Amino acid sequence: MYNGAVGKVSIVVFFGLLFLLASHHVSLAMDDFYVFKNYGSVTNHFLGINKLGDHDSIYTREDLNNVSPAGGSSLEVVYNPRGYETHYASTISLIVSDDESKDMYDLNGAKRLFFYARGKNGGEIVEFDIGSISIDSAQLGTASSGPIVLDNAWQEYSIDLEGLNLSRTKVGFSISLNRYDNSDGAVLYLDEIRYEF
Repeated sequence: MYNGAVGKVSIVVFFGLLFLLASHHVSLAMDDFYVFKNYGSVTNHFLGINKLGDHDSIYTREDLNNVSPAGGSSLEVVYNPRGYETHYASTISLIVSDDESKDMYDLNGAKRLFFYARGKNGGEIVEFDIGSISIDSAQLGTASSGPIVLDNAWQEYSIDLEGLNLSRTKVGFSISLNRYDNSDGAVLYLDEIRYEF
C-alpha cells in the first residue's frame, strides 16, 4: 500500500463518481450489478462517457489480450500527463447515459464494490473511489480505496459501501491518477467492476 501524499491536484479518471441528478431512477433487486463486465456485454450499465479537465491526457479502450481471471476483454486506461500548468486533472466517467434525463439506478443496499485491476509494468499509483452528490451538491456518501500501488499481475480489490446513500446513481466508478506519482504516465487494466449486495 502506498502511503505517500497524492499530488495537490489529481488526474482523475471517473468510472464512476456517483452523481445525483434531477431525473427518474430505477430501483433494482440483484446480487451483482455491473459497471463493466466485458465490452458489448448486456450486463454493462454505464455506457455513456463524460470527460472533464485535460481531455487529451487520458483515454480508455477495449483490450483483448489482457484477460482477467474472470475471462473476456478488459478495459485499458492510458494516462499520458501533458504537463500543462492550467490542467493537472482529467476526468473520464462511465455514466448511465450521455442523456442526463435518462434513468439512474437505485443501488442502496450494495455492500461492497469489487473489481480486478493490474498495471502494465507494476508500480502505477492509483486511487479508486465512489461517491454521491445531491442536486444541491451536498455529499451523501463517499468511499475510497486510498492510494494503491498496482502489481503487474491481476489483483481483486473491494471498497466498503455500508451506510452509503446510493439511491440515485448516475455514474459508477472512479480511478484517480496524478502526474506527480506517475510522471512517466501509466497504463492499467480493469475488469469485473461490480456492486455486490
